[in-house]
Amino acid sequence: MLLIAAWRKIIQGYTRLRQLTSNSGYTTAHAVKVFDKFFPSPQTANVRFMVSPSYLQAYLENRVCSKHQLTNTPYTIFCGANDACVPTHDQHVPLDQYKKNLKTIIQHPATRAQNPRLMLITPPPVNEYQIEEFDASKNTPFPSRTASFTKSYAVAACEVGASLNVPVVDLW
Repeated sequence: MLLIAAWRKIIQGYTRLRQLTSNSGYTTAHAVKVFDKFFPSPQTANVRFMVSPSYLQAYLENRVCSKHQLTNTPYTIFCGANDACVPTHDQHVPLDQYKKNLKTIIQHPATRAQNPRLMLITPPPVNEYQIEEFDASKNTPFPSRTASFTKSYAVAACEVGASLNVPVVDLW
């Protein structure tokens, strides 16, 4: 019964995060506003890792090497693609605010209480040749994103990571 209760808490924590990350259109500004609602308190669940349910099941069935692999998986913060929309777009978050939001997420009391291994991932490059069709499909003025503008958000994520001693995966 204890294993079932632990499993339920893990899935609830994963589901809250999945709900935020699976909804397109979120920005760091949205994440900061709802952080308390989706990130569990240490009393609710221990989020020292964030892995797929299938990996967790494999661990529980002794199909992965060790608990070390599971508990040392970093919690990734992959934000900024929507923030980096051009300033005329409704999803745009100014660069200084984006940096402040990343710092807020990383330094949030709920994050710190969990003591997870964190890793930032920069916003990915934009293919400006394909963005026109994407914008047309969403009835969005073209261009909603540019490579150079998005690159500045990737640089900002690297700066935040360096200032807080958090590793960064720079997709650029």
